[in-house]
Amino acid sequence: MKLTTKQTEAFKVATSGDYSVVIFGGSIRGGKTWWLLSTMLYLCLTHAKSRYVVIRRSLPDLKRNTFPSIQELLDRYFMQAVSDWNHDTQVITFINGSQLMFMSESYNEDKDLNRFKGLEVNGFGFEEINECQKATFHKAIERSGTWLNSSGNPPTVILATLNPAQNWTKEEFYIPFVEGTLNERWKFIVSKITDNPHIPEQYKENLKMLSPIEYARFVEGDWDAVEGSENPFLWAWDEAKHVQHNIKHNPSLLTYFSVDFNVTPLCCLVIQHHGRQAWVVDEFAISPGSIEALCDRISAYGVPTGMIRITGDAMGNGRTLQQRDNSSHYLTIKKLLKLNDKQIIIPANPTHKNSRVDCNAALMKLDIKVSNSCKGFILDASQVECDSEGSIIKQNRKIITQRADLLDCFRYFVNAILKRYL
Repeated sequence: MKLTTKQTEAFKVATSGDYSVVIFGGSIRGGKTWWLLSTMLYLCLTHAKSRYVVIRRSLPDLKRNTFPSIQELLDRYFMQAVSDWNHDTQVITFINGSQLMFMSESYNEDKDLNRFKGLEVNGFGFEEINECQKATFHKAIERSGTWLNSSGNPPTVILATLNPAQNWTKEEFYIPFVEGTLNERWKFIVSKITDNPHIPEQYKENLKMLSPIEYARFVEGDWDAVEGSENPFLWAWDEAKHVQHNIKHNPSLLTYFSVDFNVTPLCCLVIQHHGRQAWVVDEFAISPGSIEALCDRISAYGVPTGMIRITGDAMGNGRTLQQRDNSSHYLTIKKLLKLNDKQIIIPANPTHKNSRVDCNAALMKLDIKVSNSCKGFILDASQVECDSEGSIIKQNRKIITQRADLLDCFRYFVNAILKRYL
């Protein structure tokens, strides 16, 4: 296995036994996960009967991000050394008796960290420790080195990857590292995307679609890049560029109704597109929201049935609104408007963070025009804010910047239709 220069440096430090904590990272795509997992595998295979644990914030995060990487490593380099992988307990046992365990932090369900009580291991590896709690890190310090049945003298070490974050990891690791006051038994090794020669140039180019603050933080590794109080979700929105007078509905093009299923109000954007061009033609809100009222409004719009396409909130597949029967929202729409399955386009909802990247990329790369009559969407596009992690702030609907109903309709349309053109 060939590691990058930075990964090699961190690997040597982590396996030397000279350090009790090794932090590796500082930006996205710097080779953090590959380093962490390959180092943990090396420790297990080099020290018979040793026990190490990989921790991530949640089990879905482990399944989605960590398990594919560990599977690839095993398939390419280590499978001959594996005795068993118990997918129920998430424990890999090697032929030398060592074990590599995977645990979710699941702090919201276990704030007392009871799952760590009695855990005897040689060390830990945190995937994205900036997403975990300080208490969990300290618990790992407490439990490291408690397994005494290993052969030889395996390192008692905590490895961790991280991205810049405005939380305890900045105070605990980054500031002491910069100031030269980091614990002498701890090591912080910076790795950025520029240190990883395996990243395609196209991916690096796509990262420029991030907001300037996100690019500085996650690509350039600037821990001091902090969003201001005015942090628009659509930072690429330019009213002079995107708002246009006299946009008219084109009867020769498909008409998309992108819906956000609020009880009050139920909102919808009327959008048409042709390739890399898109026009937000109209908007409407129905209060109180009901599927029947939505269908009445769509029917009144006068679009021939065959030219209608429905997209929107994937949560509309639930049953939260009052309806005349128990079918899902989209099945009800399909029945009332006499549509076929192909006219309902509902991919899974994107995360706010990913959606922010896609929506801003669409505003920058595609020719998107919004009718000046769409006052609600224009207000959302210019006013809705997000937090430092890119999530839309929706805590208080009385605050204008926290109403995002029509923005959500736009996000769903970008995710379902326009994303393929980015």
